[in-house]
Amino acid sequence: MARWAEYFRELFTVDHPAEQLHTTGLREVDADPPIDETAPSLDEVRKAVAKLRGRKAAGVCYISAKLLKAGDEAMICGLHAVLTAVDIRASGPAESNVDGVAIKKRRGASTTT
Repeated sequence: MARWAEYFRELFTVDHPAEQLHTTGLREVDADPPIDETAPSLDEVRKAVAKLRGRKAAGVCYISAKLLKAGDEAMICGLHAVLTAVDIRASGPAESNVDGVAIKKRRGASTTT
């Protein structure tokens, strides 16, 4: 155990840099860039599905990339329709109730009513 303690002590011991970092000529970036809230076009959805990597775990919706790609154009059109519908519903009032689901714009979590 003593050897492991010594190993981790050496691993986490950091020497200060020998010279100062040069920051001249660097520009400041916006920490919170604006987000485009418009619905994606059909071509953007098609490109996004094409970029998905196979053999990865499905996301929170449990739909794998393999399934999305196997659906071809019909799946892309359906996905586009869903994304457009969500965008239209969310662009309404700050808080609205659609199909039994409360949609809160921006802050706060969505809750089922």
